[in-house]
Amino acid sequence: MNVSTIKISVLWLLVGSVLFLSGCASRKAAEDTFALDSLMENMVADRVAMTPEERFAYDYRTAERASSDEVSLPLPNLYLVEKAKTALGTPYVRGGTSRNGFDCSGFVQWTYKSAGVQLPRTAREQSVLGTPIDADEMVAGDIVAFRHPRRGYHTGIYLGDGKFIHSPRRGKSVEITSLSDPYFSSTFLGARRVDLSESEAQAARKLMALYESRASRQAVAEASAPAKRVTSAKAASSKKMVASKSKGKKTTLAKRPSSKKKQAVTAQGKSRQRSVAAKSSKSVQKKAVSATKQTQRKASAPKRTSKSVAQKDKPTAPSSRTRSM
Repeated sequence: MNVSTIKISVLWLLVGSVLFLSGCASRKAAEDTFALDSLMENMVADRVAMTPEERFAYDYRTAERASSDEVSLPLPNLYLVEKAKTALGTPYVRGGTSRNGFDCSGFVQWTYKSAGVQLPRTAREQSVLGTPIDADEMVAGDIVAFRHPRRGYHTGIYLGDGKFIHSPRRGKSVEITSLSDPYFSSTFLGARRVDLSESEAQAARKLMALYESRASRQAVAEASAPAKRVTSAKAASSKKMVASKSKGKKTTLAKRPSSKKKQAVTAQGKSRQRSVAAKSSKSVQKKAVSATKQTQRKASAPKRTSKSVAQKDKPTAPSSRTRSM
């Protein structure tokens, strides 16, 4: 065997070894389809051959790896967080464990139950579950526990970035709060990690259903939005028309006195005429009475006789004093 033949044999041996190793890696990836880190590293993922859940998980890992260098959140934890957010705005109800109303431990129990984990009912029991976690090691989905000297225990679910979701107290609803809030930072007991029983495939399936329902709700809302806008626009235009018509009626009524006003004006004129006529009749009566009285006075006055006139005209005799002079 010459040197060239040996070189060719060695080359084919190397090629066969490479193909064999790559085939083993592909079979291993096919056996464990959710070991997506190895799939991404070897770039042998075939999305066409994957199930919908596998494609969802692969795409999620790819997006997480592209956006951050940190370890991506496990799909069961992601589903737990997304499920908890669907309860935002649910009112606080003491002893509540459903979407009709939650207390703090009822909300945590309901969320974990959707991920296949049954938790104790009270916040005190939930605060000692699982494994204690340091504050710098918390991941989304961990239970955060608090204790107030008078109000007792309180629990919520960590969301990441120093925030958690919980059902606070009476008069409030499920909301997202920061751990740096003075009340919660002063009463913080710690975090607890509970192993989720769901597999990545189960969590992916639930996440797909959750996102699809959310997308369908958004589509329905967007489809109904134009109709609502048209209806509101019609209602606004009709209101404007009614308002303009009412304004026109008001101005017309202001210009044209009503029949009641006309009747009132006519009555006032008639009453004035009656009062003027009554005054004139009274003055005529007074004049007639005064004339009658004058006539009566003249008739009752004494008549002057001729004797009385003569006596008045006869000179008086001088007195005795006047004669003696």
